[in-house]
Amino acid sequence: MASLICLVTKNKLPDLIEIQAHNQREGLADSLVIFPERTHLNYRLHDVAGVELKYEAEYRGVLKKYYSGQKAVRKDATVLCSLFVSSNKSFFEVKEESEVRRFFECNYNFLKNYFGEHKVVDAVVHMDERVPHMHFCFVPITKDGRLSAREICDRRGLTLLHAKALASIRECGFDITKSDDTYSPLKMAEDLKRNILIKEVQKLEEKFADCKNIDKSIKSIDEIPFKRSKMPFRDEMVSLTDENFAKIRNVARFGVTVQGEFDRLARENERLRNRYNDHVVLINELRVQIAEISKNRDELLREGMEMLKVIKSHNGLNELYNYVKNALEAKKTRR
Repeated sequence: MASLICLVTKNKLPDLIEIQAHNQREGLADSLVIFPERTHLNYRLHDVAGVELKYEAEYRGVLKKYYSGQKAVRKDATVLCSLFVSSNKSFFEVKEESEVRRFFECNYNFLKNYFGEHKVVDAVVHMDERVPHMHFCFVPITKDGRLSAREICDRRGLTLLHAKALASIRECGFDITKSDDTYSPLKMAEDLKRNILIKEVQKLEEKFADCKNIDKSIKSIDEIPFKRSKMPFRDEMVSLTDENFAKIRNVARFGVTVQGEFDRLARENERLRNRYNDHVVLINELRVQIAEISKNRDELLREGMEMLKVIKSHNGLNELYNYVKNALEAKKTRR
């Protein structure tokens, strides 16, 4: 049974670099998540295909044109909403390439009309991961010009979005039976964050290896032979050969340069630690969101079952229900 998967994540300004890098494959092809040999199959549906976008610049451009709030945007505000749109793996396995593209085009056309094309930052389809999917990114500006992801992507809004998206994709002729909002969002978020962090950790490890080489050089200095001598009317002095003195002087000069790099790496490490903590908070928020959406879906299913009971208990409504049901099955058979 094929499902329409539509998940939303909310991103703050510092997250835009990561989202942009992942969506545009900016040196982040990791075998844990991405299959580089299929990256050339990816394509963009928004704007001109192949053009690299700067998400922060695009966001500020939308903000400049359509934001009419009286106050400056808060530093911790959600500035970009990203929708992950896909279906079951089995759904794509039986579809031709042209049908897969039409599936994403139909979803893109619906979403850009639903949220407003002027708010869209990017819409890119990834064919090089486990399951084909689209990242649809837009700036959450309300109709009256405020920046409010909480209002646009609240529980009620997401429920309505899933229902309308499902109806839209079915109108395009795809046999999608339900809208699913529980497709491993934690795995998706964790894969993205893990992929980015792995690359950053690798860079730090390379720099740490350089520091180890410096440490070896310093230890070799400790092993330089010397002798002490005490001159008349002077303190005790250390005698070195010209070669050993030059070696110590070069290490000292290099040490001054390395100290600045070490301080920078310490700051970078602290920044990564803070970002990791932010990712943990995001994952916890996703868990809460999944629980709420699942609860809401169960409530809607119960309401639907009650309505079905009422329909079947009423002769006239029951006849109408059976007529519509048979018509839909006949239409499905003709396909």
